[in-house]
Amino acid sequence: LPAPYEIYPYFFVDSSVINKAFQMKMTKASLDPVVRDYFGIKVKDNNIVVIDWRKGVRHTLSEFDKISYFTEDIDLNTYFYYLHMNYPYWLTDDVYSVNKERRGEVLMYAQMQLLARLRLERLSKNMCDIKPLVWNEPVATGYWPKIRMHNGEEMPVRRNNVALVNKNNIKDKILVDDVEGIIREAIIKGRVELRDGTVLTVNKAEDIEVLARLILGGYGFKHDNAKAIHVGNLLKKMLSYSQYNTDTYTYIPTALDMYTTCLRDPVFWGLMKRTSETFVLFKNLLPMYTVDELNFPGVKVERLTTDKLVTFMDDYDVDITNAVYLDQTEIQKKRSDLVYIARMRRLNHHPFKVTIDVASDKAVDAVVRVFIGPKYDCMGRLIQLNEKRLDMVEIDSFLYKLDTGKNTIVRNSMEMNGVIQERPMTRRAGAAGTENTVESMDVKMVDSWWWKTRIGFPNRLLLPMGTRGGLEMQMFVIVSPVRSGLISPNLDMNIMKERHTCRWTTCVDTMPLGYPFDRHIVPTRFYTNNMKFSDILIFRKDMNTSNLVKEMDTSDMVMKRDDLTYLDTD
Repeated sequence: LPAPYEIYPYFFVDSSVINKAFQMKMTKASLDPVVRDYFGIKVKDNNIVVIDWRKGVRHTLSEFDKISYFTEDIDLNTYFYYLHMNYPYWLTDDVYSVNKERRGEVLMYAQMQLLARLRLERLSKNMCDIKPLVWNEPVATGYWPKIRMHNGEEMPVRRNNVALVNKNNIKDKILVDDVEGIIREAIIKGRVELRDGTVLTVNKAEDIEVLARLILGGYGFKHDNAKAIHVGNLLKKMLSYSQYNTDTYTYIPTALDMYTTCLRDPVFWGLMKRTSETFVLFKNLLPMYTVDELNFPGVKVERLTTDKLVTFMDDYDVDITNAVYLDQTEIQKKRSDLVYIARMRRLNHHPFKVTIDVASDKAVDAVVRVFIGPKYDCMGRLIQLNEKRLDMVEIDSFLYKLDTGKNTIVRNSMEMNGVIQERPMTRRAGAAGTENTVESMDVKMVDSWWWKTRIGFPNRLLLPMGTRGGLEMQMFVIVSPVRSGLISPNLDMNIMKERHTCRWTTCVDTMPLGYPFDRHIVPTRFYTNNMKFSDILIFRKDMNTSNLVKEMDTSDMVMKRDDLTYLDTD
């Protein structure tokens, strides 16, 4: 299947760009050249219409728009969409028999990793961390979605400093408080009783799946187990514009309502921060990892190095032809006469390698986890280990067979676990012919690509945008033994492999996701020989020093500057 942004571009591409595509469609690409230049439109000889995404009015409502290149990234939103398509919150065990996977823990950890990744991106702009959503303060950050659906309906703008609680959603607010109170009380007491009398324990490490499904849906509080209370959905309902007189035919869609668009809205990150705080409370009440749980006897990480890390803003073409309707002649030909391309700018980085030197006194299987995280906070202060443990982004994790003596592990950023390279444009792949794209390609490659596109994190977003002088970060690696039987007796890794649902280390061992940073850390009881920190610098190429491969218009008309855009220099 094509990428979601090719199937339904309306949820991913600004309405102003799609409007320009309609203009070219109506005029059959014969728009006045002066007008075309003003709107950033170029018509190629091979009937391709290229529309410059950047040429237009900027909508900056708050400081959060500094990193809109990250939150509105089409691949990031596609990743979040597929995450929830793979793990629907209403997919309960009793009805659908999918209790073999760690889907609750995966969903929760994915949200926390996204929050950590956002923190790194904000630090690159000297912005402090976001705060959880609270009721007694207005939402300071507004949002202009710039999204218009195929029926012409616009997603509404939310202005700055909007009050959260009003007479239309007070009932929802009370319900959210009650449900959150029940879950947090269950964490403190170590048990929770459902409506049917079932008692669930939430006081051990293996109970993480129970808690995650209580928060994100999966265990029903209602009489019908197929209906689950989803805390995140309740919060989104409170923030929507549909509390007044809502029925089947009266509905106001917002960016928060769609998995393809919710990451674009700054308030959704505060919503995720709020739900993750409950998860953090559970982890904080678990005992710290002992030295035996952290250590790997006979194994020592001697060195951790990387290539030079360089980020830049890249050009990318998105096929938005599906957003334009066909005329009668095109319907008969079953294709559009013109191909409409939106040219956008996105964060990218040069490929890099991570080299790990490990000494082992025996031949043994090991699990290697690689993280990157902050070194200083937004005010330039050194961050203590326990304070930054939730901001560590797991960029790679894999199984490795250590030999006796010195082992040199080299990992290429393009081949790291759980990441996906650039999705090819479906139209170009189809034009190459079926023989070249499928029959002559190894079946395993086709199968691997198919499921990687649905679970893979965008490779080019592994690193936050750097700075000219180098953004100071830290890289961490831990080499640990393979452990099994720690999560759930029902866990079946073979089924997870067959379903291609292997995320992070779920198909390698049964240690909690996020290990060793998921629990409280005391530095004097944490460091062992099988782990190592290393300082890294992440650089950034400016537009005038980047190696651009596409024709670009860098006139003042295009490169409009203000104090809230990522195009500003350091």
